[in-house]
Amino acid sequence: MLNLCCSSFLSDLRGDGDVNPRHFGERTLGEDGAFYLVQTNHDPWESWASDGREEFAEAELQKLGQDAVNLDAMRDILSTPPSLAKTTVYTTMMSASKGVFDATVRTHDDDNE
Repeated sequence: MLNLCCSSFLSDLRGDGDVNPRHFGERTLGEDGAFYLVQTNHDPWESWASDGREEFAEAELQKLGQDAVNLDAMRDILSTPPSLAKTTVYTTMMSASKGVFDATVRTHDDDNE
């Protein structure tokens, strides 16, 4: 059982900031035979309705298969709408075992949104 919780700190150019706690509850890695756990963030004070990101990522991972998962494949999934949302600011991938930290700042061309 994984207890998933994280916080993000948002700041504007004046230095005003806000800490946003996120608590996702407990989920079991491997539910329904899956080798992955996909979660997307949402504002807890708003009613939640799927925007398709989780379902898309789950379907892509299922098609890919556990043996084919690597950073390039993950980058492809995270760079493809709807996983890549119009409001995505950055994408970060990390692997402690491989010593990888990969961060991509996202810019959105209005013509391609």
